[in-house]
Amino acid sequence: SLDALPARRAARLEDVALAIEVGQALSSRLGRRRTCLERALSRYALLREHGHAPELVVAVEPDAARRSTEAIGHAWVEVTGRVVPAERLAPLVVSLRHPSHTRLVPLPGTSSP
Repeated sequence: SLDALPARRAARLEDVALAIEVGQALSSRLGRRRTCLERALSRYALLREHGHAPELVVAVEPDAARRSTEAIGHAWVEVTGRVVPAERLAPLVVSLRHPSHTRLVPLPGTSSP
């Protein structure tokens, strides 16, 4: 479980965010492309290990339920409402937050989960 990770020495949020950005840049230079979900999960784990309370967020395009093609979505991590590391997000409908401070949100035009 992501939430069962042992805590390590606390680190400032800015330092962890910088380490994430450096790791992502190195990974790209080595030709290792990761999905946003893979990146978000590793960021979540790293932030938890260093004493922060991250929230994993998964969202999809607002009109995803009305299209016949695959939905386009994105995953990221927030700490106290701030995206870590900072990135500009397109308008999306949040479908999942973990840990779940809120209930699962159905997509517009779909029934409840």
